Amino acid sequence: EANGSETIKHVCIDPLRCSGCGRCVAACPLRLFALENCNGRKTAQIVDMATCTACGKCVSECQMRAIRLELSPEQH
Repeated sequence: EANGSETIKHVCIDPLRCSGCGRCVAACPLRLFALENCNGRKTAQIVDMATCTACGKCVSECQMRAIRLELSPEQH
C-alpha cells in the first residue's frame, strides 16, 4: 500500500525551447515522441506518457535543453 509520499518521474517538454529537430523521437527506445505542429512550428510531444519509463535518453539527446525529468506525487 502506498503512503502517498512516493514519487514517479515524468518527462516535461518546454515547447518554447524545443526546436523540432526530432532527436528525442529517434532516441526514445519506446517510440513515445512525435513532432506535432504547435502554433505554426514543429515541437516534440509525448504520445503515451503512461508507457514512459523515464529512462532519460530523450533528455540526453536534446541539445536545446527542452526536455527534463521531473518528480511528481504518485497518482492513484
